[in-house]
Amino acid sequence: MADSSNTGYAYPTPGRLFWTRLRTHWKETIAVIRSVADWTVLLYMLIPGALLGGRLYYGLWKEPLPQWSSHMIFGVIPVFLLLWLSAGKMFLMVREADVLFIHQRVRWLRGLMLRGGIYSMIATALKAGAGFLLVLPFMVRRYGISLDAAWCWLLFTVMAGGLMVWLKHFARIRAHGWRRWLLYLPMVVLPAAAYVILSVWWIDSPSRLAAASALLAVINVLLLLVRMRTRGTFMNDIQEELVQRTKLTGLVLSSAMDKPRKIRSRPWIFRRSQRLLRSTTPVHRLAGACVKAYVRQTKQLTGYAQVMSLSAAILLTLPPGVKILVYAALHLLLAYWLYLNAAAFMKEGFVTMLPWADEVKLGAMKKAVRMLLAPYALVTSGLLLFSMLPVWIAAVMLIPLALAAVWITVTLLQLLMLRKI
Repeated sequence: MADSSNTGYAYPTPGRLFWTRLRTHWKETIAVIRSVADWTVLLYMLIPGALLGGRLYYGLWKEPLPQWSSHMIFGVIPVFLLLWLSAGKMFLMVREADVLFIHQRVRWLRGLMLRGGIYSMIATALKAGAGFLLVLPFMVRRYGISLDAAWCWLLFTVMAGGLMVWLKHFARIRAHGWRRWLLYLPMVVLPAAAYVILSVWWIDSPSRLAAASALLAVINVLLLLVRMRTRGTFMNDIQEELVQRTKLTGLVLSSAMDKPRKIRSRPWIFRRSQRLLRSTTPVHRLAGACVKAYVRQTKQLTGYAQVMSLSAAILLTLPPGVKILVYAALHLLLAYWLYLNAAAFMKEGFVTMLPWADEVKLGAMKKAVRMLLAPYALVTSGLLLFSMLPVWIAAVMLIPLALAAVWITVTLLQLLMLRKI
């Protein structure tokens, strides 16, 4: 007969098992990070990054705020915190092997879930605090919000973030596929919208924020108790836990290998396979095929959108004197990347089946890169001009500048890469 004190077991209590699994989780996370870069490389990146970030943060308190902040409404700040917390995870620390033993021991399973829920709430609070420190200078200096109101809003944000983590967790373990996305509307989207609206309405009322925080804290505790007593979701809990544990590994591997593409009878973009250019010359036909092959790949479009978003953030935050140089450098970097993709397309099997002349390939690559670079040039030219010049002058110069940037960048880069292609 088993001893009630569990003497002799490797993990005599649920708490000991939880801390062991938590240490194992962090060891696995550190191992994944070390597989990408050695600690020496990370130190060379972290130390200068910390010094530069600290200097920039000091400037937000002591120096004039960036010019773009004068056009920013307060609603942008809670939206930023909401997006910052949207990647929050719920770790219950259950494993596949628990189905053999712990699944039958309700007290142990509830003990793991209790500690996992508390750990997830603490992680959400720390993440909210980090985001709060980033936006605090803008709240105090730009909008004149008192420190008492700011700290009450932080407490409200922590409680709201915890609530959304719980609701998203319930939606993920209760449904799959399109049903899960339907559950997201009442359980995630509506609470997120309510958080943003109440933040804007009550930012000058610390008492209301404190009362709402107390109510949300009670709801979080109730959701934790409900989760501990929920039955019939054990296999979904294991699947969700596995997804959260391997998310970082998947992110690292995504840069090393491509995700297998789904085979479809017809593509979603350019479904009729029509010609992009009216001309039927080999250069135009090959360039159109290159552009269609690029935009039909989700990974390429995602990278293009990420580069455009990052470029927009850079151009909005830099001083006017540096923007022009960075504007030109960003166009060269993106054009170089597009040239590499075009060169890879020219080596595809269905392209090499035909005896294209080298002049045709170079001309098609040049035209395809210009077509793909044009949307980026239009957006970045608009950000550059409208942030430095009056509106009517910027509107007049927008299209000529974008066309000139595309033509000069592609021509210059082709001259530099002519021997490499």
